[in-house]
Amino acid sequence: MLSKNSTLKQFGSGGKTIYVGIAKDSLKRRDLNNHFKTCKTGYSTLRRSIGAVLKEKLSLTALTRNGTLTKKAINNFKFQSDGDQRFSNWMESNLVIGYWEDHNNIPYKVLRQLEEDVTKEVKPTLDLDNRTKRFNPLAPELFALRKICKLEAVDNVISGDTQTSYLIRAQIIMEKREIAIKQLRAATKHYNEGDYICSITLSGAAEEILGKIAKKRTGRNQLDREIQYLREVYKYLTGNAPDNKDLIKKINRIKNELKHNDSGKNEWLEADFENEAAGMFVKAVKNYHDAYNEFPPHKIINKLFESLSL
Repeated sequence: MLSKNSTLKQFGSGGKTIYVGIAKDSLKRRDLNNHFKTCKTGYSTLRRSIGAVLKEKLSLTALTRNGTLTKKAINNFKFQSDGDQRFSNWMESNLVIGYWEDHNNIPYKVLRQLEEDVTKEVKPTLDLDNRTKRFNPLAPELFALRKICKLEAVDNVISGDTQTSYLIRAQIIMEKREIAIKQLRAATKHYNEGDYICSITLSGAAEEILGKIAKKRTGRNQLDREIQYLREVYKYLTGNAPDNKDLIKKINRIKNELKHNDSGKNEWLEADFENEAAGMFVKAVKNYHDAYNEFPPHKIINKLFESLSL
């Protein structure tokens, strides 16, 4: 139910029961580790309903549960991780759990009937159970709000316009920000060990991920700045500047040749790998700062960045 001074728009205010359910195993497993846990929205109809109501207020971005367009993934939508954390914080501050404990081992079928009877009596405003939703006059509005989330989730899959990446194997879900941080940590380790080639590859992957996020959020990234600088240099020296496509090819030549082999034609690569590794790492960290207005939350990354930026 909603706590004393809380409101959930038209779905209730302080003291209103908004949801009724059975915890078959334990309150900890069903409520604390499901309904109230961040990143569990795709597995909790209560979280999906509350999130749909608060979507605009909390700036929540809907995504399909596993990044696919299956009916199950769409219906069980979730929210982008940063918004999902804000959502969890709201729930902890505005909701109260009430419970009745069964000491007599009542058969589950009988418990289900009790659940239905209680639902009919208190009319929880977020009830969408097929058995009782007809007693909830707000059910159509709630379905409409959840449909908005489903449509947005589908659009995000189709357009690829999301900062979250889904690794379906073993149901691992990682935000691209987190992936980039892992790549930068590994790049730091390789750089400090003198393995500049692996450092370039990892920093380059992070630089691309973070560069696209920075571009979307601010309109520019480090590649744009480097292109602008090089165009000014070429104009000063020659009076003309290559087009952006040629400049990008020059800027990313070493990084790309470490990933590709030009159909097997080019079997050797000459470069100042240490300098390339340093430059790529610095660009990746700067893209992180451009995207999130802060530096990565890891000392080893920032320590290397500071030393290379001197």
